[in-house]
Amino acid sequence: MGSHAKIDLKPDTQAIEEWLAQQLAISLATDPNSIPVPLKSMGDGWQSMIRLAALEALTEYPDLVRERVVLLLEEPETHLHPHLRRKIRRVLGELAAKGWPVVYTTHSSELVAFDEDQVINRMVRTNGSVASKNVHTDGINPDAKVQSKLDKTGAHDFLFGTAADLLRRKGRQLRHPPRVRQEKSRLRRAVGQYNTVRRRHRHTGLR
Repeated sequence: MGSHAKIDLKPDTQAIEEWLAQQLAISLATDPNSIPVPLKSMGDGWQSMIRLAALEALTEYPDLVRERVVLLLEEPETHLHPHLRRKIRRVLGELAAKGWPVVYTTHSSELVAFDEDQVINRMVRTNGSVASKNVHTDGINPDAKVQSKLDKTGAHDFLFGTAADLLRRKGRQLRHPPRVRQEKSRLRRAVGQYNTVRRRHRHTGLR
């Protein structure tokens, strides 16, 4: 007696998920006059900076940091400039100090700090086998903590400043302004101290 019509009232869950993803997607504009771009479509450098900003924001919310969380990161310094690598190291240190166990792998010396509370596990592959050695920063000789002196003066960060500030014309010669000359002098002294300490304290195990 004729054909039977069938109506499927089940929702298309994939379409709903895609619609929700679009509604909840994070878009950012790099300046007030630019068009917002979805986060997943931005470059790796921007995504790394946004992750850094999110971690730094967490340090301002102690109630969230009290949650039972272990923060595991693989090479968090990827795509970051050296001064931002030092910043993410300090941010991770703040989260650890406020209660989160923080564990990360790194190939960057900027994420190692002898003047901060760290346990460094250095792994080296030799002839097919892997050897590891632990170093507790609280047991390192104070003279070896040169990085703290560099961080306090910021001598290595002036390289990221505006080039116009690095040189000034005096007569027919281009000269560094007094502040830059002072920072260069501090940097030379710090490097000299580091070389001296490195020769004296090779027992740290990080040669």
